Amino acid sequence: MLSASTADLRSLAATRIGVAGVLLYDLLTRLGDFGAHYTEAGALPLALVPARPLFGNGALSLHLLATSSVAQGLLFAAALLAALALLVGHHTRRATWVSWWLLVSLQARNPHVLYEADVMLGLLLLWGALLPWGQRWSLDARGRPAPPLRVSSPAVLGVRLQTSMALLCALLSKSGDSWRDGSAVGYVLRLDVYTTELGRWLGGFPRLSPALTWGTLALELFGPVLVFARGRWRWVGIGLLAALQLGFGATLHLGIFPAVFLVALLPFVPTRATRVVREPRAWVGGAACALILLSAAYNAAYLVPALEQRSLTWVARTLHVDQGWGMFAPDPMTDDGWLVIPARLADGREVDLLQGGALRWGKPASASDAFGGDRWKELLMAAREAQDEALFAQLLNYFVARWDAAHPEAPALHARLVWVLEETLPAGEAAPTPETLARWRRPSALRAR
Repeated sequence: MLSASTADLRSLAATRIGVAGVLLYDLLTRLGDFGAHYTEAGALPLALVPARPLFGNGALSLHLLATSSVAQGLLFAAALLAALALLVGHHTRRATWVSWWLLVSLQARNPHVLYEADVMLGLLLLWGALLPWGQRWSLDARGRPAPPLRVSSPAVLGVRLQTSMALLCALLSKSGDSWRDGSAVGYVLRLDVYTTELGRWLGGFPRLSPALTWGTLALELFGPVLVFARGRWRWVGIGLLAALQLGFGATLHLGIFPAVFLVALLPFVPTRATRVVREPRAWVGGAACALILLSAAYNAAYLVPALEQRSLTWVARTLHVDQGWGMFAPDPMTDDGWLVIPARLADGREVDLLQGGALRWGKPASASDAFGGDRWKELLMAAREAQDEALFAQLLNYFVARWDAAHPEAPALHARLVWVLEETLPAGEAAPTPETLARWRRPSALRAR
């Protein structure tokens, strides 16, 4: 157990730098959709946000209290400054707590654009607030006597268990037939909303699917165990899990997912140093143990719903440690497609409001890129799955308003949201003709003109 709770301070410092780097990238990419995703004039005004400032996932959220674009912008600026401070290790512990708070606050503002990597990034920041990850490679460490290279802390065990629990829960969630018969990865690599060029190319070799499917399961089973081994076997575990994440990043458009989980492997990097210093703050041990138990209980309830307790769920959501690792589980989805927003303009032309150009119904070269980015993809797919009429109407209002603002000489008179559905069939079978599903319409006379 001492080995499992002992880490090299340089590994923890590298984790801090990695987390801060991913956080900065995430914040900067979100800024590109600032008006659309985080303001009242965007696609999700506060009235449609499924959370509130004092309950569950909305707890502690300043972004749910900020009603103006200026206030949202100031919160973004504060988050960027805190992430920069974390990167260089300036007032590291405060910077960690502030970064975690502002991240989960931002996530509560628009939960429809989130995916599992966002959950893991928040959890790494929370664990980081309990770790001594500012004692090396930081401005805080300048002028101080160099501490021993190794530290023993329950928080080290906790951050490692968090990564292993996520991977093992992802494995146990894959309980469908396609994961057992070896066809799952073949389906995934034919999902145009996710696959890269390399992924689509690999998807053209259906005989590879069983090896890739069962290989993924094997890595998610043995990797989380091997990283707790000693010596070279730990390096084997780290290498296998890193290869898995690099494979995800090369074949699938998953946003920050591969980067977050690569960073999560850094606390496992071993050291040959022998002198160990124990965590001097007693409260850290108690907090880390409580957080380990809470995360383990929530993951167990996620896998076995009969174990779920309302009080457990409320506490986990309030502290933002609720988590679920069900990507492509229990089976990959078998329907794919792309979105088209046809509109008739005042000058008689028909355009696609999503792409901002001439109306085309055909399959785009990259269905993933056609959504306008990973966050937009998550939002639009969540809207389709939820069948929320208010959200559909607001999305259509937003795209119409965006077009009208950019083209006042040719405003939209009639618009609708159309999902072009394409079924994903087993390898070797010809894809059927895509089906257009006109789900949400906005009639003529959009508003008084």
